[in-house]
Amino acid sequence: MNRLGVAVVGCGRISDLHAAAYQEHPDARIAAVCDIDAAAARKKAELWGAESFTDSFNEVLANPSVDAVEILVPTRLHEEYTVKALAAGKNVSVQKPMAVNLKSADRMLAAARRAGKLLKVAENYAFFPPLVTAKKILEDGVIGEPTSLRMKMIAGTGGWSVPAAAWSWRLKDLADGMGLHTFDHGHHMWASAYYLLGRFDAVTAWIDETNRIIDSPAVVQWRHESAKRYGQCEFQYGPEIPIPSPYYADTQWFDIAGTKGVIVVNRGTSGIIDAPAVQVYSGGVWKDYDVERDWGSGFIGSSRNFINALIGREKPLLNMEEGRHVLAATIAIAKASRKYRTVYLEELDRIFPGAYALRRRGNDRREKARFLKELTVSIRKEDVTGENLT
Repeated sequence: MNRLGVAVVGCGRISDLHAAAYQEHPDARIAAVCDIDAAAARKKAELWGAESFTDSFNEVLANPSVDAVEILVPTRLHEEYTVKALAAGKNVSVQKPMAVNLKSADRMLAAARRAGKLLKVAENYAFFPPLVTAKKILEDGVIGEPTSLRMKMIAGTGGWSVPAAAWSWRLKDLADGMGLHTFDHGHHMWASAYYLLGRFDAVTAWIDETNRIIDSPAVVQWRHESAKRYGQCEFQYGPEIPIPSPYYADTQWFDIAGTKGVIVVNRGTSGIIDAPAVQVYSGGVWKDYDVERDWGSGFIGSSRNFINALIGREKPLLNMEEGRHVLAATIAIAKASRKYRTVYLEELDRIFPGAYALRRRGNDRREKARFLKELTVSIRKEDVTGENLT
């Protein structure tokens, strides 16, 4: 078969990580590079061995050699670029988060359905080898039924020097209530939670600020739709903490507890924990997994998945519905902090969200009261011993 032609649209720092997969994939090639800065587009085209470059997105869409586009522009432009590309008959991989709100995401989904083309959200954490390993361990039942997930992010100093232009659009997002940690980077965390433990049901959050810019410290908690699965994520900004990172100056770690054991992932964007990338405690012993730990490999995995999905070898991850769900979780978290209450993801699609939330809280309280009543009756009827509780 002929190799699929991909256009990389947006030549910011992260674009090199996305382009790497297309350079090495036997069924893909970089047919075009596009950026509003023509010099930047030309430089990347030469670096990646692309067939052409341009500063016109319309020129990309008119190019018959382009089968798909990788959209790496600021989040507030995702809808415009995605809808245009789909209408032009191009398949789309759009950088996370897919949009700034759910109405925008829904218009993108509708455009993909009209065009009959693939729309995928690029999320590198779903392809980051330590998390992929953790997912496989979960599926193999090594720690039994998973019940909780805990994640920690620390941002400090070091790593990449972020260009002023990149800060500019992120600060605009911040002004619109989309935090640098809990919304922008937070998408990685919520996508990881979804990838590991499934869909979200309800969230609550306390989001503070540092220097009126960084939405940290913050603590976010949630409940998954699956029975008795809960999660917590903490964000911390330490301006005097050196982060030894070849990428952004932040680091993350994760632990997943189950009925039979625990999985610990010690690696994220970078690592400050001197330990194997993945460790598992099960059957009374620890086992180490020294898997690939380069954060950049997740981007290669996401782009490779895009191509493989187009040629029918894999299912896309995150597909457009999954991407919308993670976006909904991200929006619900911001709302939970703003409203000082639990937010149910389903309320975001309701005409009267407050009434829906009130009804759900009532149901939750009644369910809890019923459980406590049944527990009390059981204790009174039976001789509860340590043996009964094991």
